Amino acid sequence: MRLVPSAGLATGALLGAGLALVPRAALAQDTSQLPPIPSIDEAEREGTVRPAAPDERAGHVYIRAVSGLLLPAGFLRDDAPIRSVSSYGLGVGGAVGVGLSRYAEIDVTGVYGLFAAPGDCTDCSSDTVAASVGFSYHLAQGVALDPWVRLGAGYRTTSIEAAASSGTPVSGRYHGVDFMQLSLGATYFPVSSFGFGPYLEADVGTMVDSPDPRAARAYAYFHFGLRLEIDPVRWAEPPAKAASADPGEVGSSPGAPNVFLPSRPSL
Repeated sequence: MRLVPSAGLATGALLGAGLALVPRAALAQDTSQLPPIPSIDEAEREGTVRPAAPDERAGHVYIRAVSGLLLPAGFLRDDAPIRSVSSYGLGVGGAVGVGLSRYAEIDVTGVYGLFAAPGDCTDCSSDTVAASVGFSYHLAQGVALDPWVRLGAGYRTTSIEAAASSGTPVSGRYHGVDFMQLSLGATYFPVSSFGFGPYLEADVGTMVDSPDPRAARAYAYFHFGLRLEIDPVRWAEPPAKAASADPGEVGSSPGAPNVFLPSRPSL
């Protein structure tokens, strides 16, 4: 009996013979030209690159009002501390600042303080006026809470009226230089153009002119208060317009029919 090979066996035999004739190097895929595939660890470490947030401070003008408690320290004479004529006081003032960058700002500040007389010197009265220039660094922008720190310097004048005695300074007007004004605080913005928050400040200086030749040089004033702030530039900015939809996008025009949705049946 004669066996006839089937067509499938014949085709398989021909294919095997052809593969045997092809070199093994030609069958191997050349992967040297393929771009490297980053590992999962590298992708997670590098993250997704995003553009920086827009600068919302540079060029903006800030108008501020401050009010708080004033506490003087130091001596106007070796045997006459400032507290002998000024116990505590109320300070009010204002400032105008201009943003230099998203974090930096320069400002001009003025404060007037009126002090209460101590219990053992009911006839004493005193006040102080200070003007300064400072630079502020803001830790954040575009968020509701804005922590900040300020460093400044300026001029101060203090007026004292007191009865002549060994324990009180000489009456008159004293002039000094605040060589360091260090303040810090935080401003809360319920809306983008108005904010308020507490602040703490220490002004340290030295007297340069006084009615008493024996006057001491160093002094300090401490502030604890509240600061209000407005940004007129934000008020002047027009409201952001909604981005216009692509005309080719389905449903982008209110009057254009949507061919993918069934039309409303007419009554």
